[in-house]
Amino acid sequence: MQSFNWKSLIPHLIAVGVFLLVALIFCSPALDSSVVIQQGDMAGTQGMTRQSFEYQKLHGHLPLWATNMFGGMPAFQTIFEGPFNPLGIIDHAFQLWLPKPINYFFLLSLGFYFLTVFLNIRTWVGIIASLAYAYCLYDPIIAVVGHQTKILAMAYAPALLGSVILIFEKKYLKGFILSALFAALELQQNHTQITYYLFIVIGFMSVAYLISWVKAKDFKHAGVALGCAIVAATIGVMVNAVTLLPVYDYANDTKRGSQLVMDNRIDSSENIDKDSKTKGMSKEYAFQWSYGKVETMSLMFPGVMGYGYHGSERDGDTRIFPMLTESSNVAEFLNEKLGGDQGSNIAAQLSGNIYWGDQPFTSGPVYLGAVVCFLFLFGMFYLDNKHKWWILAVTLAGIAMAWGKHFPALNNFLFDYMPFYNKFRVPTLTLVIPQLMFPLLGALALDKLAVNQNDETWKKFKLSVIATGVVFAIAAAMYFTADYSKENTARTSAFNVAFTNPGDDANGQAK
Repeated sequence: MQSFNWKSLIPHLIAVGVFLLVALIFCSPALDSSVVIQQGDMAGTQGMTRQSFEYQKLHGHLPLWATNMFGGMPAFQTIFEGPFNPLGIIDHAFQLWLPKPINYFFLLSLGFYFLTVFLNIRTWVGIIASLAYAYCLYDPIIAVVGHQTKILAMAYAPALLGSVILIFEKKYLKGFILSALFAALELQQNHTQITYYLFIVIGFMSVAYLISWVKAKDFKHAGVALGCAIVAATIGVMVNAVTLLPVYDYANDTKRGSQLVMDNRIDSSENIDKDSKTKGMSKEYAFQWSYGKVETMSLMFPGVMGYGYHGSERDGDTRIFPMLTESSNVAEFLNEKLGGDQGSNIAAQLSGNIYWGDQPFTSGPVYLGAVVCFLFLFGMFYLDNKHKWWILAVTLAGIAMAWGKHFPALNNFLFDYMPFYNKFRVPTLTLVIPQLMFPLLGALALDKLAVNQNDETWKKFKLSVIATGVVFAIAAAMYFTADYSKENTARTSAFNVAFTNPGDDANGQAK
């Protein structure tokens, strides 16, 4: 029996060391016990569960019902007391028992690195791509606001994707074990929306593989591979059934199951049953946070629609985000209406909320990085057909789904007929799909470039440079031709009314 080559672990240990070091540097304030992230969603969670913990102190166990939420609801929807779960130990081990938020970024890097290893991508390329995935602008944003389950589900998603690829590449035993493990860990994070989008990615990939198997008439492998993947997914669901099934059952009695609507408020496009109830959430509610089509340019140009809401943070004497100064048009307008320097003070307060996109508000754009976007384009010209077309297809699908109400032809159809899709809101969340696909395709391109450099390679590189230049030209044309005076009309109308007619409220109605 051949002995294990321990030296083969050295590159992976180096990768883990890099991920840990970068996470510690990036989150260095967390090492100071006096510094605590004010995570709004986590504060809300503490408020929801406080009554249950007070009950536990008195009775020795958690209650099954909570009266402090929505007029009463099952308490196990917010806090669950179950038996010993060894999966939790594995989860914490992958995170090296690191404190928050260091564990988020370390696990995001590690999860994507698993994917690159399973694809036999070189270590240094895998490290770069993993850092690109983990430190995409969206990840720090959701870490700050406290979307803990979302970010942990995003961390395990690439590892599960890579495990399924192992199965499809005929590494049945290893792929099956890892798929079952990562499926269980993915579902344990209890963010089914991220998992749902991951299954969409796996579905696109499976179709691409299935087409190649049919062409090769490899029907036996197709059956074995798909069977292993389905069984592994089933194991993941069964391990988490104690939390998934009660949520599924309870959802039927919430607005995610159905809600009664009055006839005069029914949109003609709504899916209404005979009892005047929506089948799932209403489209108006579900599609509220729809990414604008032009706003999609933020994947490469972060400030295309502003930088979202960030308050008025300062780092020493330096303002972290753009500031509306006394000479800004906003300050001059407000000073003219209010007199004195009151307008300048209000403008300074508005500095942390510079956004004119189509969403009601946002904490920041989904910016993947200009270099990552360039490598994605390069990969589309440079790579063979094995992975790039399904990656492109699911990326475009993710972007189109993020448009929500701005692309009704597709999204209304998906909302009405795609299983479980009408249980989810915030279409912009589907941008986690391109967030995963862009660095993946870029890593595949870099890995191939490391060993294949010839005249044809540089021709394709030049084509990708030209394509990137075209994107920049389009962005420049948009910038110089956009009429920003018409942007955010609905948001600024309230200010206009209030300052023009101080006796009226924000809706223009007399008080």
